[in-house]
Amino acid sequence: MVSIDEVKQIVFAMCQKQRHSAVSPDEFSRLAQLANLDEYAKYVGSINTYYQLGKAMPRLSPGMSKLIDRKLTPFIVSEQVIAKVNNVFPLPATIEFLDTVIAGSKQADWKPYNMIQSYLDSTIDTPTVEYPIFTDYQGGLRVYPDSIASIKLTYLKAPNAVEWAYTLANGRTPTYDSTNSVNFEWGASHKLSLITKILGYMGLSIRDGELKQMALQEEQKAN
Repeated sequence: MVSIDEVKQIVFAMCQKQRHSAVSPDEFSRLAQLANLDEYAKYVGSINTYYQLGKAMPRLSPGMSKLIDRKLTPFIVSEQVIAKVNNVFPLPATIEFLDTVIAGSKQADWKPYNMIQSYLDSTIDTPTVEYPIFTDYQGGLRVYPDSIASIKLTYLKAPNAVEWAYTLANGRTPTYDSTNSVNFEWGASHKLSLITKILGYMGLSIRDGELKQMALQEEQKAN
């Protein structure tokens, strides 16, 4: 996990070194979230094999791409139990990409909505608890057979919105509020990338070597 306060300290130190005006705490939080989403999009954009809602199933499972999975591990939610509501399994609000649907002890296969009735009418491919199927539906998923009351979803969630929260010391000076702040969920290897993105939004272009040196100096100060 990357501390948003550490990122802010380095960003503001870089601004001072470059004689560039620092942004307000609220603006910093906004730019930090933009960097957060940009970093997420960089890795998610390369996932062409994930199943996206409303689209055909992928040829490959996301789990086959170990590098991508490793980068996105903080955002993978495994086997979250979802109960049926009015014959529909509602999807979590934070879901971005759906990986697997487990019904009972079996993985359900996705089928296009316009093909569901043909499966239900089939004497050969009728869905059973041993061979469940699912499809997109308004507000969630429909899973067959209807006797299935709960499912387990594994999916990629959206990143939490980061925030550098603060209180005003003496009514004027912003002071870091660790209790209400929200850190980046990324691993430590993403810190420099996030800092570079934030500085870029502020109109500052910093060489990697210079940024790494500054980051090391700030970490040594913190310790």
